[in-house]
Amino acid sequence: MPNPLGTLPEAIDKISICNKPIIDDKSESDYNIYDLLKKQRSKNPRNIIIAHLNINSIRNKFVYLEEMVNGLIDIFLISESKIDSSFTNKQFAIGGYKMFRLDRNGNGGGLLLYVHEDIPGKMITTFTFAKDLEILVIEFTISKKKWLLYGIYKPPNISNTYFLEEIQNSLNIFYSHYEKIVLVGDFNMTAEDICMKQFLESFDMQNLINEPTCFKSSNPRCIDLIITNRKADFLSQSVFETGISDHHKLSTAILRKHFVRGRPKTILYRDYKSFDPNVFQNKVENDLSSINTKTYHSLHKIPLNNLNKQAPIEKKKGQV
Repeated sequence: MPNPLGTLPEAIDKISICNKPIIDDKSESDYNIYDLLKKQRSKNPRNIIIAHLNINSIRNKFVYLEEMVNGLIDIFLISESKIDSSFTNKQFAIGGYKMFRLDRNGNGGGLLLYVHEDIPGKMITTFTFAKDLEILVIEFTISKKKWLLYGIYKPPNISNTYFLEEIQNSLNIFYSHYEKIVLVGDFNMTAEDICMKQFLESFDMQNLINEPTCFKSSNPRCIDLIITNRKADFLSQSVFETGISDHHKLSTAILRKHFVRGRPKTILYRDYKSFDPNVFQNKVENDLSSINTKTYHSLHKIPLNNLNKQAPIEKKKGQV
């Protein structure tokens, strides 16, 4: 059963499973990603929100990710999931979402794509990509119009030209069947790279994200792109710091199209009325230092167990 929902307090952002800071010291408002996404949703209650985050391993961050996504993002791509077949789908399931998955191995790469269950969607497998490429393709339908979405991660060691040629070959097949196309992910190249500019021009596409998203070096770059041949169908786009990824920001784009959400459901959430960030942090630190056998399972459950004590799970009716 997936972990329940709730506001993501800043204290949790600052503690990783390894007891190291996930984020540096900044003002609290910089890290209140839940409130930022909630505000975005309140302004666009029925619009489709598409997002991508290079998470650099999901295995120790899922509890934070789930709280950030649920009900606030409709189509969400995670790149560099860094999991393999030893991890079950149930471990990363989010209630109210369909999940599509493409693993490389536990040390690198990998994609997870979440689609709200009220959005008709299915995997497209009619084109076979080269085995060294990490690309998921799905079809989703909004207002009786079909969209084709590519979820993408291009490792730095893969040639830009080779990667884009493979996408171009697939688009040459799909273009006759889909008028609306969007490519989302970590391309490890900017929209200004020569080969990317040529690719965009050849398919009359545009990149929606125009500010830096990757901060691995002293020269931040915009490499987490959302590309489409239907820019007019998008209302706006934004980039957010999450405190979850090591080097990347969250990229989002909002479609003008609406979709009908299902009937109200029982929503699980956390009650933070009695939550004390300092007590939580100290307790997690003490528990981490006191265990003898530091397995993934034993480390993973320490912050969650303490969170359950300080912020108990409650239920309410509402939209998922």
